[in-house]
Amino acid sequence: MPVATELTRGAWLGERRLVVVDGFVWDAPDTQENTAAFGRAHGVKDSAFAQVRVVTLSECGSHAVIGASIGAVAGNKSGEQTLARQLYPQLDQDMLLIADRGFYGFAGWSLAADTGAALLRRVGATVSLPLVAWCDDGSYLALVIDPKIRGVARDRLDTPPARASTSMSARPASCG
Repeated sequence: MPVATELTRGAWLGERRLVVVDGFVWDAPDTQENTAAFGRAHGVKDSAFAQVRVVTLSECGSHAVIGASIGAVAGNKSGEQTLARQLYPQLDQDMLLIADRGFYGFAGWSLAADTGAALLRRVGATVSLPLVAWCDDGSYLALVIDPKIRGVARDRLDTPPARASTSMSARPASCG
């Protein structure tokens, strides 16, 4: 249930409830139990304290937390993408999920998209997203293809309308 009302600034885009996924790291009390459960960040020196990685799904505007995943800061499956995938089932078709480039991965994208939520992602420069259509606000719709699909199979997916709409002057009225 949304905390934000229709009048809450920054909480809605049209009929869509704006939500964001983001992560941070907390220092935890320096105990053997915390170190065993969450680990310490590794770098030039190990961190002074055990650290806990937290990823939240939050409502924009009100900043209300919809859900949170907590995990280790180091080790296998300790990244933000892994924790975020635990939150995506809480999305619904009335939401627009906003996420930064660190959260882009095909598995997570697919899981979030399967909820019916609209997705707005920033991606790194090395991610190839073929242009499908320009939107009237200057953004564009892109084709998201599983990176495991390569060669001829990928080329077949990356065909018109994707390539036919790459003209910078071809902008539809909206991208709804």
